[in-house]
Amino acid sequence: MNVHRRPAARRPRARVVLTAAVTGVLLLGIGVVAFWPAALSGIGAPIRHLAGTAGIHESTSDRPTDGPRDPQAAVPGPDNTGWRHTGVRLRPMACGANGELVVDQDGARLDGVLIGCNVRINADGVTISRSEVRAGGPWAIYKPDGYKDLTISDTEVAGRPGCQAALAFSHYTATRVNIHGCQDGALVEQGSVVQDSWIHDFWDGTQNGHRVGQIAHDGVATSGGSDLTIRGNRIDNPHSDNSCILIGGQFGEPSNIVIEDNYLDGGYFSVILAPQGANRVIKNNTFTRAFLAGPANLSGSYVWAGNDYTDGTSVPG
Repeated sequence: MNVHRRPAARRPRARVVLTAAVTGVLLLGIGVVAFWPAALSGIGAPIRHLAGTAGIHESTSDRPTDGPRDPQAAVPGPDNTGWRHTGVRLRPMACGANGELVVDQDGARLDGVLIGCNVRINADGVTISRSEVRAGGPWAIYKPDGYKDLTISDTEVAGRPGCQAALAFSHYTATRVNIHGCQDGALVEQGSVVQDSWIHDFWDGTQNGHRVGQIAHDGVATSGGSDLTIRGNRIDNPHSDNSCILIGGQFGEPSNIVIEDNYLDGGYFSVILAPQGANRVIKNNTFTRAFLAGPANLSGSYVWAGNDYTDGTSVPG
């Protein structure tokens, strides 16, 4: 994860506003901006392996009495994430002159569209469903913190070289999203949910044969956000740095965190938990042994319960 701080205030931007309706669905206002936020320059250093696995925690066992969970049961993948399983036929949507689509109408709905650029959400209550976003900018779908209630469902985010993260940053819900091709998957800060999604095949950091990005990846990551739910996802990062799920604490005390029912495949550690914060629950997750160092590097206070390897043996917490 490259740690970024979002700018406190939005700078003025040139914009051309259009309103369109397609098959009776109100879509959006399209604006054109001439910059990405200054945060894309990568302020700070990437989070690496937080020292220490000891912590104040409660470790319980709530494994079902009828045997281990089926590690492949309802695991997200190509048949149940993204737009293809819905049967929709995508309609191309034009991007702005600067290669960005800006949604600036509250309640706008993008459904069944193919977007060949980055999407910036400058509005409340926006929905993206049954669509595909092909993006090579810093963040494929980006909502500044001043806006809320972004919903993304049954959508594919196909990153191209240069894509640092598929989703960013706060107050959004992502469901059945197929994420691939970016350096990181979902960056989550305050009040966000990532569920029933498949995060895999990260960008390797090369462009035109040259190294331009890092080769460390995080499937879902925060730098200190709270009120986060990460549930029912498959995150594939086998034999690779950095994590499947990273709960970092550079810019806050991550609290009220739920990590449950995920299939976690790889990372240096599959789960990394910073010592700051309270009320963090990690339960009923399935781990492969494709990590480089271990299944988890946990610090501070947390609950660890019912986490198993794919063969049904318990993962120590």
